[in-house]
Amino acid sequence: MTKSGKNPEIDAQGVSEEFHTEMTMVPGAPPQDSGPHTEMTITPPSEPSKDSPDTAEKEKQVLENQESPKGSNTEMTMAGPSAPKDSEPHTEMTMTPSAEPKDSRPSEKKTAPTVHDSYMLKDGEVLGKYIIEGRLGKGGMGEIYLAKHDTLGVLRAIKVLPKDIAAKNSQFLTRFIREAKTACEIRHSNVVNVMDVETDDARGLSYIVMEYVDGGTVRNLLKAAKRLTEEQALVIIEAVCEALAAAEEYGIVHRDIKPDNIMLTRRGDVKLADLGIAKSVDEEDVCLTRTNVMMGTPAYLSPEQARDAKHVDIRADIYSLGATFYEMLTGQVPYPGSSTYDILSKLFSDPVPDPRALNPEITPGTAKLIMKMLDKEANNRYQNMAELLSALGKISPRRPVTESQKLVRNAMEGALGTDAVSSPSSLSTFREAPHFLRKKRKRLGLAAGAVAVAVLGIAGFFLFRGSPPRPEDRPAAVQAAGKTLPPKETAAQPFTEGFPFKLTTTPGAKYELIQDGKTVWEGIVREGFSNLRLPQGSYRLKLSLDGYLSAEMTVESPQKESLERLLLPVEYNFALTTTPGTLVEIKKGQSAWKEYGLVGTSGKIVLSGLVRAVYTLRLTCPDYVEREELLTIPQNKSGNYPLSRVLYEFDLSVTPGTSLTVTGGDKTFFNEKVKDRSLRLRLPGGEYKAVARLSGYAAREILFAVPKDKDGDIAQDKNNFDLRLSANVNKVRLELSREDGKMTPVTEYLTGIRSFKDLPGGNYIITASCDGYENYREVFTLARDQSKVITLLKAEKMDGSTGGITISSVKSNSGELEKYILRNGAEVKLKNTDAAWKPVRFPYTMKGLSPGEYTVLMRVREKGIRGQESEPVNVRAGTVSDCVMTIVTF
Repeated sequence: MTKSGKNPEIDAQGVSEEFHTEMTMVPGAPPQDSGPHTEMTITPPSEPSKDSPDTAEKEKQVLENQESPKGSNTEMTMAGPSAPKDSEPHTEMTMTPSAEPKDSRPSEKKTAPTVHDSYMLKDGEVLGKYIIEGRLGKGGMGEIYLAKHDTLGVLRAIKVLPKDIAAKNSQFLTRFIREAKTACEIRHSNVVNVMDVETDDARGLSYIVMEYVDGGTVRNLLKAAKRLTEEQALVIIEAVCEALAAAEEYGIVHRDIKPDNIMLTRRGDVKLADLGIAKSVDEEDVCLTRTNVMMGTPAYLSPEQARDAKHVDIRADIYSLGATFYEMLTGQVPYPGSSTYDILSKLFSDPVPDPRALNPEITPGTAKLIMKMLDKEANNRYQNMAELLSALGKISPRRPVTESQKLVRNAMEGALGTDAVSSPSSLSTFREAPHFLRKKRKRLGLAAGAVAVAVLGIAGFFLFRGSPPRPEDRPAAVQAAGKTLPPKETAAQPFTEGFPFKLTTTPGAKYELIQDGKTVWEGIVREGFSNLRLPQGSYRLKLSLDGYLSAEMTVESPQKESLERLLLPVEYNFALTTTPGTLVEIKKGQSAWKEYGLVGTSGKIVLSGLVRAVYTLRLTCPDYVEREELLTIPQNKSGNYPLSRVLYEFDLSVTPGTSLTVTGGDKTFFNEKVKDRSLRLRLPGGEYKAVARLSGYAAREILFAVPKDKDGDIAQDKNNFDLRLSANVNKVRLELSREDGKMTPVTEYLTGIRSFKDLPGGNYIITASCDGYENYREVFTLARDQSKVITLLKAEKMDGSTGGITISSVKSNSGELEKYILRNGAEVKLKNTDAAWKPVRFPYTMKGLSPGEYTVLMRVREKGIRGQESEPVNVRAGTVSDCVMTIVTF
């Protein structure tokens, strides 16, 4: 921070102290410190209650009256409606602005290291392998320092746990170290990685060493450009999803996704800060889940996190990422408000907003995805990062890494200027924020600086590296100690005079030193580092290596610090076409195999991020022959490598002359007439059905699976016969069925001769009826071609005063019961009579009934059917009325 109290690093980098809003709970008055401080006790409001308007109104008054006033000393109390007065512990956070960063340039007079009484570490103090450059901020979880590796000279961010917290709470110290170790395990290109966790026993300090990022945050872009293009936003959101997917594997929930915590590099990479130090899903540590402490930033909180931050899962992060996505495309959060109460009230009561209302250029697919991410019910959102990434892939196919980086760089350059993406010219430590951000901050004034201090305490601490060189760092033609430089030298003929010049770079890189437009020295750094001697002066250093991006910078002799500059490899893409569902693995040289991914239904995948080398490509897919191919990059740019199916032998016995069809899934593998008794099929692995048909034989089918099954038998014996039926009277009502119920009964009126072809052998039932004739029923076995004549007998004449009822058939909602009655009969009687139950088979006729209306009762005791009724039947004198019984099972 500057001496005026402003913090120029606020907008530069989002390496946060914690992802969630967390304050140290200390009783009593604030510490005696002349700098600005912020005291906050925060409780998320409950959902508005219709039954208690007075309580809700009081809550609103308390919240709005406690809004932070402008100035450097801010106190806020946010109490839930059920919280008793003064019953909650006082939450206090003290932010002390760090001193002006000291200039790392040489000075004629040496000054003592800067000392701050309230700092745990002094500028210039050594902590393990690192030299402290200065403090960047302080919060309840510790202090953040900018430090330099004492050997490599690279910059790192170090978070130090306060000694008093570690002394008072051993569980807190244990958690601090445990989470840091977890963070070290999460290695991902879209995560601000944790390098190390150490303990200084002599001073009683525990600290975490983190990666140093040099391009600011998404918040910087939104402040300058208001909103991003859909393409730019999609690339950033996809990268954050990849980071959260890595955390999901470790059971980590971030809890504070927002633009401030999404960091960018000058190269165009996207990184999520402090991911490994977020709260684990099964964590029960009260330090993070203390009652009435809101964790997260209200504008990005999911409803469930606002209610209970302790019991949330990855779906809460999906909501917060959706709110961030919404803001990136519209320039506004989903539920804007002038106070926390306003924001949370809208969160619980207002419908999910459509981002197209603010930005009509958003495509429907993207708008639908954002609104699903913002659904108030967690079960209605995407349930995990894999689902969300799949949905993103349908909207915007995955881009090569270089294309994604270019989109991010374009966003940075458009919002912040070309300096935002230009490479720093040296690795010297620039303690001030880059000038492309400093220009925008000069107008903020002291009030903004005070607000920035409060934001720093709540949201985290920001680091920044690598501003463009100062004017005095730029190239200058300087004579070496008044002497003329010797002619062009090589590494084998170094200068014998001058100052030590230490260079660490990619092994094999060629370096070239230029002064006054002439090359004065060149060589090869064969072991990755080189110790040279250079006369005093300013030089232009060029580094180059085949297959790598060249680098150029201005260097000075004598050096302020050793120079480390690794060259970035040139990355290439390889377009692969192969069988859908194939697993793609790749390895470079003799390294281990690395899974790249599965090929989608299109059969196409682009392998990105490849460097100049010879790779081995391995393609595997179930039921296909594994395939390996050598790729020489960059000579090979694309390839079509389909896999061949593995074919298994299956022997099938058939009847000669059979028409055989073999199908698997929706594909037919064999469909022709078989001449011989045996057939050998060659089929891919899978499940199949074979159907055999031959005239005079019953159709037959079998199911089999290869390679599990080796052979099968579908040979047929003659089992189909012809049946010819006729009757001695015309227009007979005929029904033909099988006794075993395997045939749907055939019901029709028989006139003349009726032929049934290819009936399977077995027992059949014939029933026949005709007015004026006795009902006919016959059970017979069909084992050969037969002709049968149905002979009906005339019914006894009824006198003119009586009639009858014929129960011609029985229907049921249960096919099994219907078949049972057809085979075994049932018991019947007339309702409201003293007649006994009579077992009968159908059709059955009751005679000698006086004219009138009757109801037939039927029961099947064996099946639990007791006394079901027919529809009313009218009996007329001299006639027999037909009745069809319907039996219903429940």
